[in-house]
Amino acid sequence: MSERIYVRKLENSLWQWRYVTPLGQWSSESFYTGDINLLAESIAGKPVVLLLPGQHAVSIRVETDLKDRRLINKVLPFQVEEHIIDNLDEMAFAYGPVDDGSLTLCYTNEEYARSAIETLEDHGAVVQRVLVDYLELSRDEDGFTLILEHDQLLVADDQGSGFCVDFGLAPLLLKSLFANRVAPKLLLVAESEVELGQLKAMLPEAVLASEAEEEQSIKQDENLSQLDLDEPLQAAQSRVTAEVGGFWDYVLVQAKPAIDFRQGPLSRKLPFAQWFKQWRLPAAAAVVAFGLAMLAATFDLTTARKQYRQY
Repeated sequence: MSERIYVRKLENSLWQWRYVTPLGQWSSESFYTGDINLLAESIAGKPVVLLLPGQHAVSIRVETDLKDRRLINKVLPFQVEEHIIDNLDEMAFAYGPVDDGSLTLCYTNEEYARSAIETLEDHGAVVQRVLVDYLELSRDEDGFTLILEHDQLLVADDQGSGFCVDFGLAPLLLKSLFANRVAPKLLLVAESEVELGQLKAMLPEAVLASEAEEEQSIKQDENLSQLDLDEPLQAAQSRVTAEVGGFWDYVLVQAKPAIDFRQGPLSRKLPFAQWFKQWRLPAAAAVVAFGLAMLAATFDLTTARKQYRQY
């Protein structure tokens, strides 16, 4: 396995990228931001994992009794058509594994994704995978990861799906997301303590109330544990964790991501153009050599015939 580069497409013609070692680990704590010209210096001839921005990709959980991947590809988009406001013919779909009769379906505009792929390939990159940024965030098995970044909220839920929304729409969606969940386990991430406060303020009152109860329980258990009891009680742990950080601090490097758009209409094509460029000069030289050899053979044959006639 060679060194790879994770490349994240942003808005305003900007890109971010970070290097991964052959062992599947981040090569350093640094990531880079710049336009395509600056990015081109790093990706030429390198394998690339493209992360599409969550604003351009939708993921939903779908119940299905289908297990054959070919049938899922053909049938499932039409079964969820009523939930998709865009034209199905313009969408590219990717699917997660079937788990207990349901799976995560993700879709994005095919032309948008294709344009991003071609932009990287035109600058020499080998695009191996096409993923969605919020789906690659780390999360606990039964928890959620929420990252506030540049007035956008990225959410990775506990079922292998998620979403990305503008800051102003976040409270409404979070209220719907946690409507039927009691004391969900949350990881809140933002670039400053102030933004962490803003993020926590967006949480529904029911979630904040359950967190307050947890904090009170912790205090009570800590007080009890200080007494001389034969079996001291274990202090409860808070269900909401807040950390200062950013997107790249919580991206998982996976050998085989669950959802990859590099399939179907967006699958990798055989690099005929690249092969042609590489073999154009050798092929031309071979043709010239063959032509010279044929001329030499023709000359030798003609000379031999003349000599035969003389005798």
